[in-house]
Amino acid sequence: MKLQTKFLVNLGLIAAVALLVFAFFNRQIIDQFNEDEIHSRLSTHLQLSSELVDNLLANVKSDLDLISNDSVITSYFATNEISRYQLFHSEGTRTLKRYFKHREFYAEIAIVLPDGFKDIYVKDKAVTDTDLDTGLLTRAGNSVAQSDTILFGVELLDPKRVLLNAYQPIRQFSSRLMTDLNPLIGYIKISVDLVRLTNKNSSERILSSFIVDGQNYYDLDTAAELKIDLASVQASRVNSVSKPILDRLILQSSLRNDIYFDVSTQLLQRGLIIIILVVVSLLSMTVLLLRVVILRPLAVFSDLIAQSDSPAVGDISLRQYDDNEFGKLKQKFDGLMYRLRESSSSLERQAFSDPLTGLPNRAALYRFLASNTGAEVLRPLSILFLDLDGFKQINDMYGHTTGDLVLIAVGKRLRQLVRGQAIDDLCLHQLDARQDSVIRLGGDEFTIILTGDENAEFVARRIVEGFQTAINIDDKAFYTGVSIGISQYPAHATSPSTLMQYADLAMYQAKKQGKMRSVLFSPELVEFEKQRQLIETAVREGIEHGRFSAYFQPKVRIDTGAIVGFEALARLRDDQSALVQPIAFIPVAQDSGVLEYITYAVAESTCKLLQQLAQPGLVGAINISPTQLNDLRLIADIRTIMASYDVVPQQIEFEITEEELIGNPQIAKQNLDLLRSFGFRTTLDDFGAGYSSLGQIKKYAFDTLKLDQLFVNTEDYNSTAAYGVVNSIQALANTLGMAVVAEGVETAAQMDFVRAIGIEIVQGFYYSEPLPLEAFVEFYYANQRTLKRS
Repeated sequence: MKLQTKFLVNLGLIAAVALLVFAFFNRQIIDQFNEDEIHSRLSTHLQLSSELVDNLLANVKSDLDLISNDSVITSYFATNEISRYQLFHSEGTRTLKRYFKHREFYAEIAIVLPDGFKDIYVKDKAVTDTDLDTGLLTRAGNSVAQSDTILFGVELLDPKRVLLNAYQPIRQFSSRLMTDLNPLIGYIKISVDLVRLTNKNSSERILSSFIVDGQNYYDLDTAAELKIDLASVQASRVNSVSKPILDRLILQSSLRNDIYFDVSTQLLQRGLIIIILVVVSLLSMTVLLLRVVILRPLAVFSDLIAQSDSPAVGDISLRQYDDNEFGKLKQKFDGLMYRLRESSSSLERQAFSDPLTGLPNRAALYRFLASNTGAEVLRPLSILFLDLDGFKQINDMYGHTTGDLVLIAVGKRLRQLVRGQAIDDLCLHQLDARQDSVIRLGGDEFTIILTGDENAEFVARRIVEGFQTAINIDDKAFYTGVSIGISQYPAHATSPSTLMQYADLAMYQAKKQGKMRSVLFSPELVEFEKQRQLIETAVREGIEHGRFSAYFQPKVRIDTGAIVGFEALARLRDDQSALVQPIAFIPVAQDSGVLEYITYAVAESTCKLLQQLAQPGLVGAINISPTQLNDLRLIADIRTIMASYDVVPQQIEFEITEEELIGNPQIAKQNLDLLRSFGFRTTLDDFGAGYSSLGQIKKYAFDTLKLDQLFVNTEDYNSTAAYGVVNSIQALANTLGMAVVAEGVETAAQMDFVRAIGIEIVQGFYYSEPLPLEAFVEFYYANQRTLKRS
């Protein structure tokens, strides 16, 4: 974010916060003022309305008294009930009308007899024309106040009209009766229209209403004009004050509070707009000053930094700032740029060169490939991926210091073999697309980039041949070979990572073919690698989910047909229960470092079978790889498994191929002697398929030689030459005290051939294929029963 933008954002945030605080507190003040103003107006209105109602009630009481003492009314009640209506109806009606027409809020004036019959009455048109006074009949429930002379009650005409009825009792006075025992002969009734009264009391903004038993009565038309609805959920937007008039009659004044609040909100908004305009003006002036005083010289410095090579002292545009802080900044900037230019070359070398050999490193390689590959680049390239053969042994035997010296010498030799130039003649951390380059990836891995693709295999052969001579360090000769994989751009791939991956696959193929050679990438390697990864997944899932099992193939003595032992063979089923061949998963498991877990599973199944058969003379054979022969921990774990099944070492036989004997004969002999000292039997497996000499066989003193199946199941197995070779092996084994087992026997003819030589134990499909544990147990007991019958 630019300084100007950041400054504006921060200043704007401060202004926004200030405005919010101002608006909040100002709103609180205005709201409190509005509440006070509303309460004051309501209280004043209520007071005035209350005075009006009080005056009205006083008039009602006065009129009731005047009417009851009027000569016509007095004469009316003095006359008997039969004659009074004919004599006084017209005169009484005129008397009541005289009072009625001068009172605005009167709804009815009537003379009511004790039984509720209205004998004489005047009313307005809103009151129902009926001779029966329902208000008097229900006065007990409708009574809102009562004194010694006047009874007040309410009468609901309809939702828009409610009456306040005042009844003045008329009693017959007699000198012979007590005053409180004078009989009741009628009532003078005055009805007041409360809704009309509320309409009169209501002002321009305030609605007047009466409350009886919690029910609010008011003029609906007036309420609609004022937009006040006391009966709906919007009543919460109305402020009200009230005052009791009679016991159950309450006068209320109500005002919409949003009238005042809307006005105050408008005033607040106008104030905020004015303040915002002022703040924006101040911000604009501040930004203008900021640009002139600070941002303009900073922009000049930014341009200089972008150019990076221009000295600030000589820049004309900065001379006007010499007398302020920017003058010192110019001097500091020039010093910084000088140091950066001095160190940039060293930093680039550190970032893109290998500190040990001085060759370009992995980062330099990928930077080069990124800029020299892609859809727009047509120039072909070849990548040679090199891995040293035998370097680990040099490191382990002579130490890392000597190993580092060997790597430095390897780098120099590669430069000479590829380009014919000495290492000190080049700027190594810079890769040039016009020249071939050598890169060290790390460890004992190197990469060579060749411009063009026609001479890649020729250069690879020259490198392989070049490493057949020793590397001399401190008067010592060290030999290390190279395995090389080759991929080409754009023939094989256009992505740098894919090119490196393909070269790596080709290099591993060169190692599998015997090392000290080169292999050009082919699409079949990708498919092979996919299959290898699928098998590795199956192996790891098999270990995790227990999908490994052991099958057992019997070893049979020819002369008796008795089973004297068996070989335990590992079997694996994938997640679809399909059988994975051992020739596929054993090498993958060994390369992945998980072969020992398979060996544990086979060893446990072998011990379980030996325990179940309970035959002390029966021997179970377990295959171990050359690397496992050196793993004493694995042997100790197998002994623990044996102890849990009560199996003794004499019942276990380890079958070992010739590979380990070729690689480390001395260490192999020590480990074989250790196994025999524990009581285990040892067998040289696949004898004749490797390169073991007869002298080595004598030195190792195996208990058993297992002939490779090529001696018995090839087309010329019964030739004179083959017979002579196998016979010589049998004679040698007899001389050395070793037993001989012929494996791969499948036919009766092959059995006759083996028997004729004098071999006593055979293994093969002629007797049985490898069987799971339960099937092998059945086969073993069936063999035992056959021997007993014979």
